[in-house]
This record gives sequence, C-alpha cells and structure tokens, in this order.
Amino acid sequence: MNTMIKKFSAYIEQLCRRHEKLRHTDEDRHFVNLNEDSKDTLLADELRYPAVFFETTGYKISGSSIDEMKKTYTCHIEAFTHVSDTADYGEVESALSETEQIINDIFAKINLDKYKREPKWLQGVSLNGIDVVPLQNEKNALYGWMAEVMLQVPFCITDNKAFLKIE
Repeated sequence: MNTMIKKFSAYIEQLCRRHEKLRHTDEDRHFVNLNEDSKDTLLADELRYPAVFFETTGYKISGSSIDEMKKTYTCHIEAFTHVSDTADYGEVESALSETEQIINDIFAKINLDKYKREPKWLQGVSLNGIDVVPLQNEKNALYGWMAEVMLQVPFCITDNKAFLKIE
C-alpha cells in the first residue's frame, strides 16, 4: 500500500486516540483500518462504539504530461455508533448527530493541521468537495456518516519497472 495512505490512516487513528468521544486505545478499540484489519475475525467483538472506520476504495491516474501525472486515492472515513432500538427515532437521530459531530471534528482538525502545515505530507489531502453521506446498518443497529476524501500523490513513472526495459 502507498506510504501516503499508511501515513493518513495512522494520522486518523491518532485523531481517534485524542478525540474525547472516542479515546481509542489498543485495549479499547474505537478505530479500524479496514485495509489492514479486515482479516481480523475477532474485530467485531473487540470494537467499541462510537467507532471510526478507514478504508481506501481505489484510485485514479490523471495528468496530461509526464510532469503532471498524479495518483488520486479515494478514502472513506466512516463514523458509526450502535443503537439499542432501531425503531426509536430519537435514539437514531441522536446517533446520527453524535457521529456527524465526530466527522466534523476530524475534518476541522485536518483543516487546522493543514493550515499549520504540520505534518507537511498532509498538504496532499484535498478538502475541496468532500462528500459526506448518512449510513445505516439496521441489521447490526449501526448508524453514522461516511466522508469521502481524496489523497493526491505524484505518479512516479520509475515505479513501473516492468516497462522501463521495453524499447
């Protein structure tokens, strides 16, 4: 996996460790990196809510010249919480409100860190046009929000060694 994706997922995990509603720890898990943790079958039993999920769903390559080539990864940051009664509209609304605030807090901190230019690699994260949509999983009584963010990195042609020997 791309180094930028690893840095970004570790950064999101650190935000979850510091967020007052989450307080993620290794023992009290409130963060899951689906790119790495999806094979962990005990994860569902260990996870505490509210929780934040991170995953990379794909990427696109763009640029009209070799100097402008970029790889843009699509990443999802999802905040979910569990409700005890899916028919209780008030509880569902409260869950949606809580998880919306978690998403807002995460992006407010990202924006602040980008403004401070620390960490420097965070400048490759685009905060323009982030789509945030509500999610529900009634079967598991989970409600929350998903934000789609783009991570842009240079597309290095020398990384593609298979074609460098072709003349």
